[in-house]
Amino acid sequence: MNLGDSVAMFGRSGEWTYVLEVERSTWHLVFLDRLGQDTLVEQGDELVCLDRFLHEHPWVCYVDAAGEVSSGEPGDSLLEAAVPPGDRLGAFAALDAAMRRAGAVRNTFPGCEDPEDEDAELAKRLFAAVGEHLGLSLPRREIELGLLPAVHLPSPV
Repeated sequence: MNLGDSVAMFGRSGEWTYVLEVERSTWHLVFLDRLGQDTLVEQGDELVCLDRFLHEHPWVCYVDAAGEVSSGEPGDSLLEAAVPPGDRLGAFAALDAAMRRAGAVRNTFPGCEDPEDEDAELAKRLFAAVGEHLGLSLPRREIELGLLPAVHLPSPV
């Protein structure tokens, strides 16, 4: 494959369609570079992205059905940003509350025995909170065995 290309597995869970990419997140290259941002998420649709890079912290980005965006690192609140997001639909507040209940926001995090494990534990709690709140469950066994459909994604840049 060309540099920047990736392979993604995909499937459905309830009303959600999910895409799993390894190492690169094509969606965020498009989103962050503002290439085609107007067509990335159609009005009325939602986009939830959880990225776990090999050499960086995982983070969450949520585009609600009104097209508003909030994002953060593990341990961050979706509502407590330098520039607080608009939240006309209350979607960020609802997900933030689920993250707090799961201890995925730093001031609700109960801690862990080894401080070196803190980021990994916050990431686990973040992924679990988002999945539970949105009713999204991925088939771990099928993913690990590579049994899901896959597609080649050319680099968007």
